[in-house]
Amino acid sequence: MTALLALVAAVFYGSTDFLGGFISKRAPAVSVAVMSQVAGLPMLALLLFVVPTDGATFAEVGWGAAGGLFGGLGVVALYAGHAGGQMAVVAPLAGLIGAGLPVVYSLLTGEWPQAITLIGIALALVAIPGLASGAEKGGGGGSLSAVSLAVVAGSAFGLFFIFYSFTAEGSGMWPLLGARVVSVPTLYLIARQWQASLRFRGRTRNMVVVTGVLDMAANALMLLALQRGPLAMAATLISLYPGFTVVLARLVLRERLSALQRASVALALVAIVLITVP
Repeated sequence: MTALLALVAAVFYGSTDFLGGFISKRAPAVSVAVMSQVAGLPMLALLLFVVPTDGATFAEVGWGAAGGLFGGLGVVALYAGHAGGQMAVVAPLAGLIGAGLPVVYSLLTGEWPQAITLIGIALALVAIPGLASGAEKGGGGGSLSAVSLAVVAGSAFGLFFIFYSFTAEGSGMWPLLGARVVSVPTLYLIARQWQASLRFRGRTRNMVVVTGVLDMAANALMLLALQRGPLAMAATLISLYPGFTVVLARLVLRERLSALQRASVALALVAIVLITVP
């Protein structure tokens, strides 16, 4: 169940990444991030009452708030990197760091998966950089700015996963409420400081709403996966999201997959099989 939840979360995160990066080419990344999070609030309200819960402790809501803060900052860094035409650097490096930090944390804290699962995790970590390689090569992909954004985004996502893994299964979706209570005002203040417009119209506004709904669905599935299974497994599978971003770019924008991308997709499929073997 953990693997399935994590993989579906990766699909939604990949879709959110694609839409958010696309919108951020015509609007400030922080504006897209904050308004998409606001757009996801009605869905969060529904999830709070639909998903069973035994009651969340103050600590669990606090861990959710910490995760939401870092997750929001990571999204801004990711969208900003995509908007600069640097996806070829930002997405794979952020994905690798985002998956690597939870794996290292798990191993240091004594959470050792079975040997076949470890092999699958290792293959997935190798596949992640290649999944988004070549997705966009414009805009000075190897610049210090792109690498810095990738490190910030990846580190934020890694902490995002770790913090959410501290919440119990019975806490339901309440940690996500803590996340939004912190992340939305923080991103709003950043947007105001940067004098970024929060107004979206027409098709762009609709895309922001869809992005917000997909993001909330991804977060809910991510939380369920982290609450029910090993951190290293869940975080690694979720961090395969660049592969789904690449698939969408292929289907929607007709972008061609490079040989490295095709090989990485195949490697990721093998990794998924090994990680999910009972």
